[in-house]
Amino acid sequence: MAEVAIRDDGNMDAEAPRECVSEDGREVWLHSGRLSSGWMTAMPEWIRSLPAPTSLELSYNQLPVLPDWVGTLASLTALDAQHNQLTELPGWLRNLTSLTSLHLDDTT
Repeated sequence: MAEVAIRDDGNMDAEAPRECVSEDGREVWLHSGRLSSGWMTAMPEWIRSLPAPTSLELSYNQLPVLPDWVGTLASLTALDAQHNQLTELPGWLRNLTSLTSLHLDDTT
């Protein structure tokens, strides 16, 4: 599925932006600077409404930490957080028992 540039309206609580979610709602793309400070502290409502996301892309956001709301996505099998500024991994990461793919390349 081709990705489209994210809308620039900053509306995080509306329905899922088409350009950030696969058609089946299983893949979420929030990479390349798409995470604003508001997205880091609270899970956007549209992510809560997804049936069971299995893949989350957070790469290239310059994140110093992984957002805590990521730890509530129990259905995740793949998490891509490479090319950020992570210095440690959160404890909740071990609770994502379905996770089979974790990409942390080029984190600080």
